[in-house]
This record gives sequence, structure tokens and C-alpha cells, in this order.
Amino acid sequence: MQRHQFHIVGMAHRRDLEGAALPRFYAAVAGRWLMLRHDPDNTLDALAIAAYDWRCRHVGYVAHDELPLLWHLLAHSDTGHLRAQVESVSREHNSLTCHVESDLCVARLPELQHVEAPAWQWPGPRLPRTHQMRQYDVLHSAITEQLSRPQPWTPDEHTDTAYILEAYATAAALDISFEVRSEVATVATLLRRQGMHEWAARMSRITSQTGTRVGPGGDVAAYWSDFATGSTADTAFTRRAMQLTDEEIDRAIQGLPLDLFHTWTDMPDAFFAYVYYHHIPRQLLLEICSLMAAMAVREGDAVGSATARPAIPPELDTPEARLIWHRLEQAGLVDSTRALLPSLTRQTAMYIALQMSNTLWGETRWKPFEAMWHTRNLAQLQQKMKDSGRLPRHATEIDTCCANP
Repeated sequence: MQRHQFHIVGMAHRRDLEGAALPRFYAAVAGRWLMLRHDPDNTLDALAIAAYDWRCRHVGYVAHDELPLLWHLLAHSDTGHLRAQVESVSREHNSLTCHVESDLCVARLPELQHVEAPAWQWPGPRLPRTHQMRQYDVLHSAITEQLSRPQPWTPDEHTDTAYILEAYATAAALDISFEVRSEVATVATLLRRQGMHEWAARMSRITSQTGTRVGPGGDVAAYWSDFATGSTADTAFTRRAMQLTDEEIDRAIQGLPLDLFHTWTDMPDAFFAYVYYHHIPRQLLLEICSLMAAMAVREGDAVGSATARPAIPPELDTPEARLIWHRLEQAGLVDSTRALLPSLTRQTAMYIALQMSNTLWGETRWKPFEAMWHTRNLAQLQQKMKDSGRLPRHATEIDTCCANP
């Protein structure tokens, strides 16, 4: 067994170690174990290897000039991660000296190759994964690593395992992809082997709990709905989405299996329950959400978020109008400045303008709303609604808010 030494850096810049957390971490880390994983979401370095501590906090990165060694070891790992022990701490240089033990004899390292991006089933950009999605992968690696180790464990290991299991159960219940079911089942089996039967039973209940929470009105459904409407889209995603052609979008829609696109348009409130019970793989799920978010961006889904505080036209600032605005704000459709919330589509904006103008003036007036929200073509969206025969999301809430004051 060979001992391969390297360094972890960047602790002072990690969100999980802000303030007093960093000195406490330095005081406790010597002799402890860290988990090393590739960080595919790092936008600055596609080869970055992140380090996570015994509480699954992201604490730093492998020093860049030592990446070839760690990638060589990582490539021969059956688990997709490495277990490293901290030897010493250098507060002056904000670094940790660590080592990994391996049977590999590293005489001459190959040239480090760029990580290939996975193949996509559609030509557009991929949404950046949420913090919860990234954290789930880390927690799963950490808990399977710990549960694979024979007991007896130290008191610290028992405490850390309970902490990670709590976080893992929460994260797993949010993940509706097919893979998570087998992964949670694996964890439950490992827990039974360790004699942790109460935790094993809790893991076994996660699937049924998620099934309940992914239905209409559930928090899991709301989480994925926000994701698929582009709530995590960044500038790069938006720019690339706008570069897609209508033909590329149409081809991507036509290639979707299981009639997923029509389920999304016809039964949006039940869509993610449909996905969950059809055992959609994680890769395909993320691609579907990215496609839908790209469509939302192209249709102006962020009409309420991309502008400064709107200037309210006088005809929309009367006592009657202010009462309707107040109702819409209470319903979570606009903010206190009358701006639409970022998660709302232009179709929803159109329906607010339609119902509110008919209530206030007895006729449809688009221009005050288009000027206030810096959008256009609301009349065309109304025609599309008539042609499809489908009302936009939140139509019932909007009808209630816009009823005669």
C-alpha cells in the first residue's frame, strides 16, 4: 500500500467555512478523513476535484498542479471518489497536507486529459444543477463509504453518520429520478447490515413519501417546477437558449419519449408525478427540464425579472387597481413594485393583463401592461390561448384576484 501526498487549498473562500466556522474547522481537521470527488459543476476548471469533510461540507479543492496524481487515482476507484486523511494544517498558506493510500504504483503519470462532456439528446444548453442536486451526490458517496466500513466506530463517526443520514434523507426525498430508488435501497441494505434498523426503515419509506409530495401542491413538485421554468437559469444558459432555432426546438420536442411534452402542456400540475412513476433516468430528466426552461426563456419567461422597478401608468394606480395589485401580491404573482415574479411566464402575464383590464375598464387594453413590464405581443399570446383552448397556470388565482373590487 502506497501513500500519495497532496494538498487541499481554498478553505478561506468556501461558503460552508465562513466566519467562525473556519477556525473551528482548522482546529478539528488534523487526522480526520476527507472525501474527494470530481466537481462537474465547476465553471472555472472542468477538471476540479473538490474536498468534502465529515459533515459533507465543501471545504476546498485539490491543488491544481497535483490534479494529475489525483485523477490517476480517481480513475482506478470503484466508487467514483477517494478517501483522504489530513496530516497537517497550514493556516498561513490556507492549505491542508493530506494523503491517499492506494495499491497503485505511480511512477509516471499520463498527460491529464480534459473531461469529455456527456452526449445530449437535444442541442441546447443544460440548466445548472441546484445546490440540493449536487449535495445529494456528495451525501450518497459519503454515507455509502461510511456504512461500508466495519464497526466498531468511534463516537465521532457515529455522530457524523447520524448527521449525514439526516441530510441524505432530506435530499433523497427531493430527487425524483429513477436512479435514486436503487441508491436509497442500497443505503437501506447497508444500514441493516450495520444493525441500524430504524434508519433502514426510514430509508425504505422515502420512496412513498416522495410519491405523495410530488403530486399537485406538493413541495417536491414545486421544487422541480421551479427548476423546469428556468428559475436557476444563468446568463450563459439564457444566451445559448436564445441562439436555438425553432426547428431545433421542434426536433427536440418530437424526440421526447412517453408523450412527455404533451403531458407537460396538458397536465402541468401532475407532470412531475407522471415523470416519477415512469422511472425517468436522471440524465433524461435534466435534459427535459433544460428543454422546458429554454422554451420559457425564449418565450420571455423572465419578463418580470430582467427589468428595473416598473413605472406604473396612472390608469393602473387607481384605488381599484391598487386593490387588485394587493391581491396579486398576496397570491405570490407580483412583488410590491408590481413586477412579475421571475418564475411566471408571459402567458401568465397576458392573463393578468386580460382579466385586470376587463375588470377595470370593461375592455382589453394591452399597452399599459406592456409598457410597465417591458414586454410586447400580449395580444398574440391571447390568440394562442384561444387556439389551444388551455388557460395558463394560476388562472384560477388570477380570476379571484381580478374579480370586481
